[in-house]
Amino acid sequence: MNKQKQIIKTKIRVIENPRLTFDNRNGTQKTLDYEEHISRYVFASQFVKDKMILDIACGMGYGSSFIAKFRPKMVIGVDSSKKAIRKGKEFFEIEVLELLIGDATTTAFQDNTFDIVVSFETIEHIKNYEKFLSEVKRVMKTTGTFIVSTPNREAFSGYNEFYLNRFHLKEFTTSEFYVLLQSHFDKVELYGEIRIGFLYKKLRDIRRLLFKRFRVDISSSYRLAGWFLNRIVGPGQIYPLSTIEKTIPKFLIAVCQNKCF
Repeated sequence: MNKQKQIIKTKIRVIENPRLTFDNRNGTQKTLDYEEHISRYVFASQFVKDKMILDIACGMGYGSSFIAKFRPKMVIGVDSSKKAIRKGKEFFEIEVLELLIGDATTTAFQDNTFDIVVSFETIEHIKNYEKFLSEVKRVMKTTGTFIVSTPNREAFSGYNEFYLNRFHLKEFTTSEFYVLLQSHFDKVELYGEIRIGFLYKKLRDIRRLLFKRFRVDISSSYRLAGWFLNRIVGPGQIYPLSTIEKTIPKFLIAVCQNKCF
């Protein structure tokens, strides 16, 4: 299904051109942000077989439901939104998936419970992110793995005085993110997700311009071009940062452990 490249040193697969399928019955939409976000779950899916998984800030659980397909022992998704959890329970009926209401910094789980903890686009929304990381380390087994992602400030807001996303409380540069994680975990490996959203946006702008000025509707061609880009390039490509030094990734992904692989 996925075009994947093996990294010999870490045995972590790099995700290129994820071929994703979408089911409108589960309440999700075929948006670019959805496809990019699910790419991180594609990346995480290689870790989950026969493992106890915790997905912090899971929303309605579409990512949790995705990794539940890869034969984990159990996937527990936690989110502070009662509405999101209620909606997720209505749509996802999977035996190894449980969705719960909870806070990212004070979960109700016992110490050393989970083999894998994932949390994507969460840490930038948390004021006390140090407490969040301490909570992750508490509930994660000593031999467990934490997979976390966040927008890269260098590519997202730059060095503006204010963040472009008003819901972000703290955006990290690559070095800030690495140093923070290293203060909590013994081993941290950074990856970057390259985003091609600007291509879709250019197509959208051209479509609107043609319709506004000439009343020419290219909707079918637009959809075809979007499908082609997704098949050829993919919504999000994840590589080790060391292999994309000349590119500033839109998102940073880290794989953190307390002991070596």
